[in-house]
Amino acid sequence: MNSPSLFAVPSLSTQQLRYLQTAARAPSWTEAANELRVTQSALSQGIAELERRLGIELFERVGRRRVLSSAGNEILVQADRVLAQAADLGRLAERLRHGFAGAYRLGLIDSAAVATCRPALAAVRRLAGDALNVIVDTSVPLTRAVQRGELDLAVVVADNAALTSGGSQLGSESNVAVTAVAEEPMVIVAPANVSTEVVTDPRRWGPWVMPPEGSTTRVLLDAALRARGADPTTTLESSNPTVLLSMVELGLGWAVLPDHAPGLQRRGTGAKPTGAKPTGAKPTGAKPTGAKPTGAEVVIIGELIARRLVAVTRTGAPSDPRTERFLVSV
Repeated sequence: MNSPSLFAVPSLSTQQLRYLQTAARAPSWTEAANELRVTQSALSQGIAELERRLGIELFERVGRRRVLSSAGNEILVQADRVLAQAADLGRLAERLRHGFAGAYRLGLIDSAAVATCRPALAAVRRLAGDALNVIVDTSVPLTRAVQRGELDLAVVVADNAALTSGGSQLGSESNVAVTAVAEEPMVIVAPANVSTEVVTDPRRWGPWVMPPEGSTTRVLLDAALRARGADPTTTLESSNPTVLLSMVELGLGWAVLPDHAPGLQRRGTGAKPTGAKPTGAKPTGAKPTGAKPTGAEVVIIGELIARRLVAVTRTGAPSDPRTERFLVSV
């Protein structure tokens, strides 16, 4: 019996696949070349050679722009997987040579970095030492960085698009394991001079200072406010809770912030939120009972939602005791 024929494995380099990955996602090939620290000519030649070896046109021109072809999109999915596995191989080799002394790359959303995950961060720091690299970003970029093998672990909002869509933009982006970390109460914060009549009427809440449009938290907050009958019209956007709190103090709008946001309890006038679940949560109807009008800067109205945080790791990645330490310490 003849053995089954095998498809020839194309002779490709990880550099060529990295060129494809970067050129596909950068706003322009000029920016892609800058990110890769090569000339645009070298980038073009590298992609042309990749196309030659695959026998497939990866990009097509639309006006003056070069965009991925339909075949290029399918090839990119596989390129993401190959590069992530190549990164796993490199880390495994490093750990076999040096033990677990190699770099450990951890991604956190801002509130996880400053509050929710501080004990776990400290535990990993003791284990990893100077090899710990921490990146603070928003949920979708962090999730995709894990899925591409660029981070070992990230703590993100559970409902982010890279998880809920299964990575619809990139088929490889569903390959993650998810571990529940915490439920984070998000409280409505208003300027100190808000009246009781406004507090008790959600139709009069706002305007708002919010996380950027399209971000995971913004989508959750907009939906929750509409469900309460409030208009989520936004006058200022920032991903930094400290900036949003400062804008509320200046009277530029209302915000919804983690109840442990830096400075909120120190500067706020209300009692600490009760931690009630979001289902059926109601505003207090007045300024919190523990208010002290002297020096008041903001008023905490009440909880709007409880944001779910999860830790994501890539399935198939080599085991690492630093990941295990983080997950048991969080």
